[in-house]
Amino acid sequence: MTLEILKFKCPYCRHVLGEEEAKRAELNKQKEIDEKVQQKLQQEIELVVERIHMDMEKEEKKRTERLLAEQKLQMESKHRQEIAEKNQQIEASKLDLCETIEEKIRQGIIEKQHDFNQRTKEYQTQIKRLAANNEDLSAECDKQKRILESIPPELKGTSGEFILIDELREEFRTDDIIGKKVGVQMADVIQNIVTEKGERVLVPIVFDKKMGMVLTKTDIEKAKNYKTIHNTDYCIIVTEDIKRRDMKHSGSKFTEEREGVLLVHPWAVVDIAKQIRNFLIEESKQRKNNTGRELKQSKLYDYLTSPEYSRNIKTRLDMKLKLDELQRKEEDYHRSTWSKRDQFIKKWFEVDRNNDRNITDITQEDDSINSYETTPDEEDEDDPSS
Repeated sequence: MTLEILKFKCPYCRHVLGEEEAKRAELNKQKEIDEKVQQKLQQEIELVVERIHMDMEKEEKKRTERLLAEQKLQMESKHRQEIAEKNQQIEASKLDLCETIEEKIRQGIIEKQHDFNQRTKEYQTQIKRLAANNEDLSAECDKQKRILESIPPELKGTSGEFILIDELREEFRTDDIIGKKVGVQMADVIQNIVTEKGERVLVPIVFDKKMGMVLTKTDIEKAKNYKTIHNTDYCIIVTEDIKRRDMKHSGSKFTEEREGVLLVHPWAVVDIAKQIRNFLIEESKQRKNNTGRELKQSKLYDYLTSPEYSRNIKTRLDMKLKLDELQRKEEDYHRSTWSKRDQFIKKWFEVDRNNDRNITDITQEDDSINSYETTPDEEDEDDPSS
């Protein structure tokens, strides 16, 4: 019987190996092969899965696009249908609106025509009434015109008077300035003085405005009469007829006095009125003070003899005593403070003197130390005691 010896070789290097070693090598080889196969299989599986995913994504994308297209078509169809329905509704509404508007227009025209007819009747009635009133006013105007024509010129107002009134009202805003009443014998302008506190001065200032260049004796007599009518001594004739000789004597270029009547140029009338007004206000104050003098004296006596005045005097005396005591305390405090201040100043000067003395000693001590390093001759020269 013949025994066959089996030879085992390494699968990697083909060297002869023992049985156990050959088995282990074979197992390792098989294991590596299995791992490579498994790895290859895994890669192929991943590729297949990736391909499947890509195919599925493409299919899903196509399906989504198809669904979107179908939905878009459905929405467009529905939108077109809704638009058609809305257009039908709009057309129907337009027809209804046109009919409603036409009906309202017809009704409005009828109402406006009725109102127009009613207003026309009212206007015709008013026109007739105004025509009748116009005839009455025309007759009244003719009557007043005849009355004015019969009034003498001296009782009529002029444009110069209105200008004077405007100037006075512009300057004296609180005063009551009135013009001449037609047909009444009175001055052209009356200035009733009213102070800033609302108090009225009894004496007015009256003005007679003359437009002519020459002042007659009759004008002077009228001004004197105005003083009696208005109960005032201050009647001013506003005129440009001021004589040169009187200007030199009076010292003014714009005022003159004739027979006790003051003549003022139009340029200076506001200034003269201001001076007279201030004088009358001051005179009114003095008159009121003199009128109530006895009453004031009585009130003053009652007050000086009243308990209230006595209490006030007592309070004043108490306050004076308290002030004197306070002043005395302040003086004592100042004297005490001054004494302490004097002591502090003396101590301060003493400290300064000590500091100066110490500094001097230190400086002299340094000089003496340096002198030991010098020659004896130099020591004699630098010695302060020598």
